[in-house]
Amino acid sequence: MAKLLEEALDHTETSGKDEILNSIHVAESRTGARLITITGGMLQNPENQAMLQALNSREAGGFVKNLTEVIKRGSEKFMEKFFVGYGHKSIGDCGVVPLWIDGLSMVATKQFENWPLFSGQETSTRYVDVTGVGWLNPLSLKKTFGNSAIKQFYEAFDWLFSFYKDALPKMKETVRARFPRENESESQYENAVHAKTCDILGAYLPCGAKTNMSIIMNIRQLGEHLQQMSFDPLPEVSWLAEDCMEFLHAIYPSSFPPKLYEGQAEYWKKVRKETAYFLTLENYPEYRFGHDLTDFETVWKNWSWALKERPKGCELPKEMRKLGNCRVTHLQDYRSMRDGYRHRDGTNRVPCAVMNFGMEDWYEKQMIFNEDLYRKSLNVLYKIEKFYSKNTKDCYRHTVWGFPFVSNKSTLLEFQYIVPMGYRQPCERTLTFPSTVYYVELRTGTRVHPTERAVALKVTKSLRENFPGITLYVDESESEWDIKRGKDVIAVRYSSI
Repeated sequence: MAKLLEEALDHTETSGKDEILNSIHVAESRTGARLITITGGMLQNPENQAMLQALNSREAGGFVKNLTEVIKRGSEKFMEKFFVGYGHKSIGDCGVVPLWIDGLSMVATKQFENWPLFSGQETSTRYVDVTGVGWLNPLSLKKTFGNSAIKQFYEAFDWLFSFYKDALPKMKETVRARFPRENESESQYENAVHAKTCDILGAYLPCGAKTNMSIIMNIRQLGEHLQQMSFDPLPEVSWLAEDCMEFLHAIYPSSFPPKLYEGQAEYWKKVRKETAYFLTLENYPEYRFGHDLTDFETVWKNWSWALKERPKGCELPKEMRKLGNCRVTHLQDYRSMRDGYRHRDGTNRVPCAVMNFGMEDWYEKQMIFNEDLYRKSLNVLYKIEKFYSKNTKDCYRHTVWGFPFVSNKSTLLEFQYIVPMGYRQPCERTLTFPSTVYYVELRTGTRVHPTERAVALKVTKSLRENFPGITLYVDESESEWDIKRGKDVIAVRYSSI
């Protein structure tokens, strides 16, 4: 193998040979197959990766022969011909692109994450004070609003951020008084106090608060996702998507942006306008569960053993997707909705944040433990609701039956940036059956935010009612405090290395 690699590298410059050789790792399987992986250098380039893998479909020479072709011919022309020009999309699945975005709003973050094959991370408001990152004023991105409206929006943001910053140290004192330190270390205890405090005060961060995120997806998925997002009705989202494609085009011109066919632009513009933000003002159910398994008795007979005998920590086999999808509709605060919606194996409707359904009760109950902060929180929410109502009152009309419907969706989309994340929103999740089981077992843990855990416990009950005898490894204990939260801080773990 080493000799073959040397021969392949004869086609490249001497200075680059060592770098390529050091990035290739080879092992032999007990079956006689050869195992190869790459860890750096020019082979980490996603277009080189895509070509290197795509050649497998037309060459039988294996890795070394394909590597020779990549070095000799280069991947740019190959990708231009076979991915962008020819439209062979599977080639784009073979190269992975990492992308970091600092300083986008919570609203925009959910649109980036709303893709079944999204992979990435974002700054967690459960552990981090994000007020230092700032906020995004959607009105300042458009020319349709005067300076007065833009200024009022900034003032409303400042009400929420000022309250959050003032409340942070005071709420920590309240949490310490409620949950005194016992045998744990001081650092673990303080981390847990900080996390609990962030869980409470995150309700008062506006949806327009900025955060940071990272994405790592293959060329095809990232390109198609960004292309569709570029037709989003919100300027922040569409501009971000366009700028990301332009940014990636400068680096990988043969892969970004994806080819746009006739009629696609008009189609995606309409689709994004109608579906990207779930908006309903009707009497929405507090909680409703349903599944679409049609031949229940036959399927249950064949698979009940797998549902009953599964050991703890073992996920259900993918073949059990045939049991159908589970659909959950419910009201939930925007802050915790963002956590629950990170489960990829399904479809989540991202709501347009509104203030019609009120603040989640859990946050108010937590604030009551500090009477001064509780009064201040009511005052700031009163001002925000008044500001929001004044600017969105003309967005609704009433039918003859007395039910409101939206007459101006664009204004509601813009003013969702000022909605505090503790306000409840209409949510709709459709997950495959195995993913629903995974969801409840993950989200019923005591480290999970209480308002997300409450939804997961309801889904747990529904699964037991609809699938008798199912084994679920969930934590149904009462818990207001979990000291283990103090170990969930990456920086603390690294400090001991």
